[in-house]
Amino acid sequence: MKRLLALGLLTVAACSAEMGDEDLGFRQEPLSVPNKAFCSVSVEGHGKKEMETDYIPHVITCENGGANLEALKAQAIAARSVAYYSLMTKGSICDSQGCQVYGCGAAPSENAKRAAKETAGMILSYGGMLTYAFYVAGDSGASPPSCKDYGGATSPYVTYNWGKSGKAVEQSSLGYQGPPGFGQNRGCMSQWGARCLENHKGFKAADILRFYYGQDIKVIQTAGACVPEEKTLKAKLTKKWSNAKRYHGKSADYVVCAGDPFRMTFSFKNTGSATWREVKHRGSAMGSDVFLVTANGKADKLTGKKRWSLRKNANAVVRGDHKAKSCITKNGCRKTRFVKGGLHATAPKKPGVYRSRWRLRDYSKHWGKKSHGFGPKVDLKIKVVSCEQPKQECGCRVWCSDGKSHKLAASIDSAAACKSVASTYCKPDQAIAHEFTKCAAPDPGTTPDPGTTPDPGTTPDPGTTPDPGTTPDPGATPDPGATPDPGTTPDPGATPEPEDEQIDNGIEVDGDDGSTTEDDADFSDDGFNGDEETPWQSASEGCGISTQPNPSPFAALALLFAFGLLYRRRVN
Repeated sequence: MKRLLALGLLTVAACSAEMGDEDLGFRQEPLSVPNKAFCSVSVEGHGKKEMETDYIPHVITCENGGANLEALKAQAIAARSVAYYSLMTKGSICDSQGCQVYGCGAAPSENAKRAAKETAGMILSYGGMLTYAFYVAGDSGASPPSCKDYGGATSPYVTYNWGKSGKAVEQSSLGYQGPPGFGQNRGCMSQWGARCLENHKGFKAADILRFYYGQDIKVIQTAGACVPEEKTLKAKLTKKWSNAKRYHGKSADYVVCAGDPFRMTFSFKNTGSATWREVKHRGSAMGSDVFLVTANGKADKLTGKKRWSLRKNANAVVRGDHKAKSCITKNGCRKTRFVKGGLHATAPKKPGVYRSRWRLRDYSKHWGKKSHGFGPKVDLKIKVVSCEQPKQECGCRVWCSDGKSHKLAASIDSAAACKSVASTYCKPDQAIAHEFTKCAAPDPGTTPDPGTTPDPGTTPDPGTTPDPGTTPDPGATPDPGATPDPGTTPDPGATPEPEDEQIDNGIEVDGDDGSTTEDDADFSDDGFNGDEETPWQSASEGCGISTQPNPSPFAALALLFAFGLLYRRRVN
């Protein structure tokens, strides 16, 4: 059993004689987040130690050595935050549970070294202040589904701040409690609880920290010689496109006839520093096995697939540095489009609005056995309409891109005339389909309608299938001698692949990089090995959706911060 010195409201900052009368120092105002990393630390009784390769690996081994990687990473960030606070207030840190333990005699484990390396320079912050990351042993009986503490001697100090933010975050009684929203006290972590969250609920380090310190706790990356430049996976959606007609309404992006095939694409810009590739057998580097995957991990209703490989794009190497060209058609460009020629999709037979949702995901070995979603979740909403002429109806009917159909004049007597009139009738909405059925000759016993001239010698026109097409055939090779039709829309399915700015009918997007976007709650990794390709299959049915409406500083205070004395057990 060892002791932990917690932040307390003391006017004289000193330990009891029992602790060796250690002078701890005090501050009269909150500490701002340091801009530069501390690469060395003076440990009382041990001299100067390297922060990232010596001190942190030893501390997390001594404090929570039996934990797995994600809990150790959370422990490393918390321990580093405590060390930075001590260095900024007194220039050194003690080796005891009055601060945190460095010299317990145990050699750092490989997992501890990895946790320190993967979190190098990371500390906790809220409201621009350095957060003192309290942690205690908690309850060894913490178990799922809650993973909360109940019977541990230090359990009363633990806080549960999952889903809480701002002033709602509970502060720990282990140290000084400031006014609501105080950035230096954002709660206290249970080490046993952290193990439970990782082992039984699959929490990663960031979620473990949010569970105890609040949903809006920030992990700040400091910079310095001891902190290697960390590769990052970030992306922005720049354009989404379909060869279907644009829908002139708010509930969908495009409109297509039920049962008709169509294509769609998503263009992304690499805004991180890691290069995207799709390496066979899963690469080891971050970003080396990138796919476009459905947001929920299940097969998409429109394409019949749940992932698309980067190798199917016009460029399969997407650089993230600022020197890379902002192109989309060559390896080394900073942008890419999923996929070359478009994602092949089929409109379901049931009319309605269908939403196709996707996210970029890296399956590289960098993430261990799991994958890592990054960038924003993107979607395309397709309004599916029935383009079949009502039974027993004859003549010409047209469907416009507002999703409505119209019966045209009875004087239209051929499919060609129907198509010609339809193409002008729908403007500015534009026609998505037309259908013509020859009306039967009048019964000789009836009086002909004076407004129509029956033609009994004509054969029923075969053009009775809805005609959605104004987009060029993606498989066709352009005639170099042909003059482009200024009215046609450039098609990503054509050869060669066009740049984004050359494509009309697309939807420009200027959104965020999705760096704070979590995976869908029901998403789960399926053990994908980075190689297998699910064969494409047509989607014929699906569920319609209704469009839902879009969901609609704490000032630093001069406060006395010092160290006080409380007790806790250490997890071995």
